Amino acid sequence: MFIDRFDRRRVAWWADILSAALVTLIVILVVLPLGSGSPEHRTWPTVGLIVGLLVAQSVARIALAVKSAAMPDVLSGEDLLQGNGLSQAGGGLAQVFGIGVGTIVAGQIAPWIGVLFGAAVLLVGAAVSRQMRRVEARRHDTSLGQEVRRILRTVVAGVEEVAGRPAAALGLSAFQMLRYQFWGFVLMTFALYAKHLVQGGNADTLSQILSGVGGLVGGALGLIVAQRLKDRVPPIRLLLGSMALLGAATVVLGGILTVAAFAALLFVGFFSFFLGKISTDTITQQAMPDDFRGRAFALYDVAYNLGFIVPAAILSVIWIDGNAARTREILVASGAIFLMLTAFVAAWSRRIRSDLAPRDDLVEDEAVELATSPES
Repeated sequence: MFIDRFDRRRVAWWADILSAALVTLIVILVVLPLGSGSPEHRTWPTVGLIVGLLVAQSVARIALAVKSAAMPDVLSGEDLLQGNGLSQAGGGLAQVFGIGVGTIVAGQIAPWIGVLFGAAVLLVGAAVSRQMRRVEARRHDTSLGQEVRRILRTVVAGVEEVAGRPAAALGLSAFQMLRYQFWGFVLMTFALYAKHLVQGGNADTLSQILSGVGGLVGGALGLIVAQRLKDRVPPIRLLLGSMALLGAATVVLGGILTVAAFAALLFVGFFSFFLGKISTDTITQQAMPDDFRGRAFALYDVAYNLGFIVPAAILSVIWIDGNAARTREILVASGAIFLMLTAFVAAWSRRIRSDLAPRDDLVEDEAVELATSPES
């Protein structure tokens, strides 16, 4: 609601500033008193650390929603697939870099310095956010009091707007399916079974290497493919192709259960998810008017987190540790179900063909509106 109703630069600014302040407060009240100790069996330090993690996670989610909502305005409605691809790749590299720097600083110097370094990065992000231009089609002058009084109605209107636009509903649903399949069943199953793939080795190291290499190479290839095909292949066809590839790879490679098979599956999975994700972003951006994109991509964030929670809940019931047959059943069955869902999305897309754009740009009338807006 804030992303849609207020200056998006101000939303990003205040999210970064408040998060940096809260993270610094957690350092002073929790991390410094702990020193080198553990919060285990200590209630308030544990609660404080959880709050700090939630704050850090929430500012990232706000930034991603602002980015996705503003992308069509920043690009004047053109080359959305390319813009979403570069954004996704940049976010992935930033995540890897942040994890690396944070781990080194916290491990070699002190945890509290690592957290303060993160707070400093948020302040840099706040300064950068003030320099953004063309992040909304038109300026909004609504007061905070007005928006707070109608917040529930505003959120409901956003959900109804997504539901009432078939292309946006398809994009959100397909993204949810991709999240469940790859980040849920494939990656979680691999993480649970990794220790049985190595003899006397380190399963965590294996997981990090295969996931890191698969993510970087697969994501980079997805960016290249999207760039080469964006002017010739509609986003919906890229989405369906990526979904079919992920489902088929899970069925075929999921029954082998070797390091090589999992390496291939993770590579194909990251490539498919990357290409499918930027395709769903583009489809949703094309379908939603600017005044509702913030709420639409907030729903993406709900789908993002459910993509961990729901598969984890299912696996907690059906998983048998060290059982190769059950692991194969989970992967092959999830892949087969995903292929059926892909067929459903394909049939859905045929029914709403007139609502889906043939290229990765906005429809002509909205693109003209963005190009002629005051901030342009």
